[in-house]
Amino acid sequence: MVATTTKRAPRRAPAAKPRKAPAKASPKTAALTAVGDFEPIEIVTPETPVEQELIHLFSIDGVAYHVPANPPPAIALRFVRTAWQAGTELALAELLERMLGPEAYDALAECDAMTPEQLRSIMQHLQRLSMGTLDGPKGGSTRSA
Repeated sequence: MVATTTKRAPRRAPAAKPRKAPAKASPKTAALTAVGDFEPIEIVTPETPVEQELIHLFSIDGVAYHVPANPPPAIALRFVRTAWQAGTELALAELLERMLGPEAYDALAECDAMTPEQLRSIMQHLQRLSMGTLDGPKGGSTRSA
């Protein structure tokens, strides 16, 4: 007797169907959101940009350059993602450009009088400012002991 094999078609996973958020929370969904007094967080982009407090970061030949005192958390998240994907050096370069904006970045890039220590100080301050947005409310960390 000769053994024969038959090939079966490979199994395919059923196509995932996109899920819409229910218009009304079902009892099951409501129970999930009520656990631990958690309420879903709704983020709404304002129609007009919110005015930000600025701080004086550096000056070149008497021209002052400012950055946001409280950068949005998205800046920190972009920094973390770039650091993870491409390394800290590239993440710092991107952070510098994003926080300063083109005018201040170009001014620094064209400033031959700047010392390495001055650049390092500017970059460290920008990193502290942006990462501070992940620390939680001022006066303490949101992490538990």
